[in-house]
Amino acid sequence: RSLMDVQCVHYSGAHSPSFLFVPGFFTEPLVPGSPFDLSWDRQVISISKTYGLNGYIVRWPAGNIKDISMFKHWNKISSTLESTLVSWCAARDRTNAVVNSLLGHIQSLKSPVHLAGHSLGGRIVLKVAEAISAPKKIQSIAALAPAVSAPEVDLSRVSQTVERVPFVCYSSKDKVLSTLFPCGQQSFRIMDLCRSSLNSPKYILQQVSHVLESLHTNPAIGFVGVTNEYRHLFRSKNTHLSHLKYASNLQSILRESRNLDL
Repeated sequence: RSLMDVQCVHYSGAHSPSFLFVPGFFTEPLVPGSPFDLSWDRQVISISKTYGLNGYIVRWPAGNIKDISMFKHWNKISSTLESTLVSWCAARDRTNAVVNSLLGHIQSLKSPVHLAGHSLGGRIVLKVAEAISAPKKIQSIAALAPAVSAPEVDLSRVSQTVERVPFVCYSSKDKVLSTLFPCGQQSFRIMDLCRSSLNSPKYILQQVSHVLESLHTNPAIGFVGVTNEYRHLFRSKNTHLSHLKYASNLQSILRESRNLDL
């Protein structure tokens, strides 16, 4: 199957700017029309109507419940943790190919482009802005809870290629980025713990806790925000939202960014 599918959910006209939204981890629907499928769609449709944009959802293999065997092994924490990490890391690794595909798509568009993404989707939009060769082709970006650390993206370059001030949302209450993201960064250590038959669930949890406590460097931008060195180049907001609450707040967040105003 195709790695990426850009699906139009609202059409305002041939000369209207394009608004592309990239969902994150665990939002690939099992079947079209599932709640995972529609949660972002309703928001993007409403935003596109309000601002006169052509609205698109960038579908990509971000993972779904089939990837995670928590129901099969719900009583085995090691199996659940390992399968979740495997799914997360696989989706994270696929973002590199999605960035290349999305770059090609954006460069083929004649209209101005606004980009927004959540979680690994936020990672994708920042990496697209970093890599694009046509300065100011992208009018604006909004990275919501981006699952990427500061050393993984050239934030100075991002600020130079985007026409309007890039907008980054983060949250100190984001448990996904405060736990799953650093575990993913240390996935080999965690999975070695999970795969050892000698390790009890209590021991695994204790060791995972120690790993998290030791990881004070390179946290996700979506958890701590843009580093002080680049903060003057971005508009940032601590939303105080949990990771899954961004979908229902997308309209208010983008309204506050002011980047979609004509």
